[in-house]
Amino acid sequence: MITSNFEHYYKILENERVVGGFISGTRRKGYHVCERIFVDPDYQHTGLGLRAFDLVWDKYPEAQLWTLGTPEWNIRTKNFYEKLGFVQIGFTYDVPDWRGRFYEKKITSETPLQEIGELRDGMKQVVVEGTITKRSPPRHVTSRTSETLTVTEIELSDDSGSIPVILWNEQESQIQSDRIRIESGYVKSYRDELQLSVGKWGSIISLS
Repeated sequence: MITSNFEHYYKILENERVVGGFISGTRRKGYHVCERIFVDPDYQHTGLGLRAFDLVWDKYPEAQLWTLGTPEWNIRTKNFYEKLGFVQIGFTYDVPDWRGRFYEKKITSETPLQEIGELRDGMKQVVVEGTITKRSPPRHVTSRTSETLTVTEIELSDDSGSIPVILWNEQESQIQSDRIRIESGYVKSYRDELQLSVGKWGSIISLS
């Protein structure tokens, strides 16, 4: 296993030969992600993928939720993940030419997601979902480097409260439903008002 700040890299071995890998990520406590799993084509359909997931789940007994994404066109992976108990809850639109299926598998009845009313200035790695209750028209601003940027503000609400969400450039086009989940966002205060941003490393899921 190789470890980075937020990801663990595992080898898949068959008779001491590396035939694949599994990358596990962490969004926040209790929330884990299958960032990628891959198996050598010569060793596919042998149960190695299923066994790899079993071993990884045993490795993280504290996990309450697992998620993953896969291209919509990849029917083979769709069937594989659904066999493992993953349920599709939405789509991602961060790749121009196709959309991605977004899956989750609940391990416990508890949820590691945060409520909007819990958000505070300076929070990072924020994971929330809610309903878009307001949307302002896009406007153009000029950056410090004289680059023209497009900014859109929406209001995201759940039962605990609401918060403005700032979207930059193509992030606005990634929203294709009224209910969304934002992952790896961050909160900051602007003119005494909390704002949630997706940031460079965050993601938006349009929920079904």
